Amino acid sequence: MSSLDTSHSDNNTNSNTSYLDAYKTLLKHRHWIVAFSGGLDSTVLLHSVSEFLQSLHLSQLTSDQLTNDQLKDQASSTSTDDFTIPSLSAIHINHQLQSVSADWEKHCQSVCEQLSVPLTIKKVAVANEGKGLESAARQARYIAFEEQLAAYSASRPQDNSNISYSAEADSVLLMGHHANDQAETLLMRLFRGAGTRGAAAMPMQRSLGKSQIARPLLHCTRADLAAYAVLNELPYIEDPSNTDESFDRNFVRQQVLPKLEARWPSVVTLLNRYSEHASGDSELLADLARLDLQTADASEASVVGSKAYGVSLSITACLDLSLKRRGNLLRYWLSAQQLNMPSTAQMAQIDNLLLSASSGAIVQLGAYRLCPYRDRLYLLSEDTLFQLSQALDKNMAWTFGESMTINGLGTLLVSEEPQLRDDGEVTSEVASEVASEDSVGLREGVYTLGRKRDGLHFRYRGMSRSVKKCFNEHGIPPWLRDHYPLLYAGDELAAIPGILVCDNHSMVGACALDWQWD
Repeated sequence: MSSLDTSHSDNNTNSNTSYLDAYKTLLKHRHWIVAFSGGLDSTVLLHSVSEFLQSLHLSQLTSDQLTNDQLKDQASSTSTDDFTIPSLSAIHINHQLQSVSADWEKHCQSVCEQLSVPLTIKKVAVANEGKGLESAARQARYIAFEEQLAAYSASRPQDNSNISYSAEADSVLLMGHHANDQAETLLMRLFRGAGTRGAAAMPMQRSLGKSQIARPLLHCTRADLAAYAVLNELPYIEDPSNTDESFDRNFVRQQVLPKLEARWPSVVTLLNRYSEHASGDSELLADLARLDLQTADASEASVVGSKAYGVSLSITACLDLSLKRRGNLLRYWLSAQQLNMPSTAQMAQIDNLLLSASSGAIVQLGAYRLCPYRDRLYLLSEDTLFQLSQALDKNMAWTFGESMTINGLGTLLVSEEPQLRDDGEVTSEVASEVASEDSVGLREGVYTLGRKRDGLHFRYRGMSRSVKKCFNEHGIPPWLRDHYPLLYAGDELAAIPGILVCDNHSMVGACALDWQWD
């Protein structure tokens, strides 16, 4: 049997077509990896995908059969003769949470051997750090998936086709999620107060690292899959944890959905339709956010592309938007940085931060913080700040005249300044540069690179200055001031790289210093 039996589905007129069309859209990927747990969903997926690809090998589909928008994007003007049928493999994740997990491995190996599908088994350690066992297992599982996809893409086996594959199109992970899973996901998100983006539930296809995840059975019901398994006599595993109603999803599956279906038999189809509508609305909101982001990102940031400064938005541009539109932009921007969606309370905090724009104020978002500074809202990684803190904890010896890179921080760049003539006179060309602030170099000596010290003062152009005031004048944000690299001669400040050289250590004709953040 090469297609799903949809006789048990309320959506029986569309499920078979959706199933076949979903597989055809994946032909733009040259390697398919099935996430294979051994349960009903993944067993049907693996078997049906194997049957589908086998049919391609046997029949070599005609050009008309291969004609659809997705294939046109992939193959362009390439003839059918140049088309390469995707290869297939499977991956089994052993969470090591069940006493029978070793038996499940053997079962998966047996099934894959029968289908002649190569199988990779990965054991993962599930670290439950207060997120709940379900969430922790999911996180470990997806890390393993991403590693497997990356490993395959890195190997990039060559084929004989003339089709040019992008890294994103190289491999795709297929998952057995179906319409009932989608309905459960939607209900769980609604119970948590999700908005439009959350109501879109699981997309048919999305990115994972540099590759893709696809859910080709999303329009098929659990009854469809069960019927397919019976017809094809497919053995599969029943995970006993699926009956444990202490897990939210199992409670929804065992208690909530059956009661809804008893009252409204088409509820799974209707919930999936709502998710599709929400997905469309979410795409429109994303389009609007992208337009707003262009405006909000148009203002010049202090440093572009620096980890130390983080990504940023224009505060003025954000405040020019209505409250709802501003919230849409912020959620889109944070999502693009791979952050979890902030709660309603956190969004209120962010809005207050924008309105006050108080330097030194922050909003904490997990391992990140939002900081306003000079009309920019910066998103900073706590890991980056930790690296900055560690890098300059101890003064580091610097060899005069040489560039110096500090891992996780940046690079001290060195260049030569104009030289004095042998008679000690300065040429007119040099004299014009001497008059500028940046023309004074550092005289030769013994120096170390270290962090800022409290209450640090220095003399510059005959006047006493504070490092704090200097940083403020040059737009160094508060979170960097304790981590900015300073050059010392003993205990005396000699230079602030990229900004100035102190009077006692300056001269024309020595090396000039600059600092480039990573």
